[in-house]
Amino acid sequence: VAVVFELAEPRRENRWGLCVVSVGDSPCFVWQKKTGQVIEVTSASHSGQVRDMRESGGCLGTSMGQDPDTKNLICCYTTVSEGDAVFITSDGISDNFDPVTQLEGAQNGAKQAKRPERTQMAAAQSEHSAPKVPILTPGQRQTTLLSNISRLLNDLRRQMSQQELSAWEVNNAVIKYVIDITDTKRRYMEQAMKDIKNPTHSKAEKDVKELDFKVKLKSIKGKLDHATIVTYKIHSHDCAPDASVTASYLNIEL
Repeated sequence: VAVVFELAEPRRENRWGLCVVSVGDSPCFVWQKKTGQVIEVTSASHSGQVRDMRESGGCLGTSMGQDPDTKNLICCYTTVSEGDAVFITSDGISDNFDPVTQLEGAQNGAKQAKRPERTQMAAAQSEHSAPKVPILTPGQRQTTLLSNISRLLNDLRRQMSQQELSAWEVNNAVIKYVIDITDTKRRYMEQAMKDIKNPTHSKAEKDVKELDFKVKLKSIKGKLDHATIVTYKIHSHDCAPDASVTASYLNIEL
């Protein structure tokens, strides 16, 4: 949950405050108009830790028995300025800007999965092995993630010869990027699942195909997940444009 409010005693151009409460893995970002940089307001939830894409940071539902998982509950505050864009995303969006998901880097301290099919796994990994990439620390991954989002939005702003992007334009650019980066993986999964479920295959053949599928899937960039983004542009009440420019919501299933 994010709340933007006008400060009673503003300092310089920072006339608004932004308060964010988060329990899970859905981060909140600010695209600063003045600097063109994207910052993560909720970075304290994973400071110094590697993002684990297999687990959420928390859950409001029944995660731990009948209770929600609030071990990662945080409340963050910062100031924002006129023209800044505040946006909250699900991890299905933010993780697709992660260099590890893009196969441009490897997770620091990543553990290899333990499987009984060692020989088959090694052969499959050799066949679909990706080029070697640098090992990245959590800080390096976070810096690159923010840089990737900043570059996407700043490039679009230059292409459109605009000083600002509307909330809808921010959402549309981010969603389009996520759809594009996951397209190859999505198409591969659809075709591979049809092949695996082919009734003419024996159980042994299906086992080999499933193993090959799991290994090859890791060699294709992108993360297929629920993708949601909500964006709000900071504007004064007396000069704010129409609602479609200041606020926008998009949601897709990848």
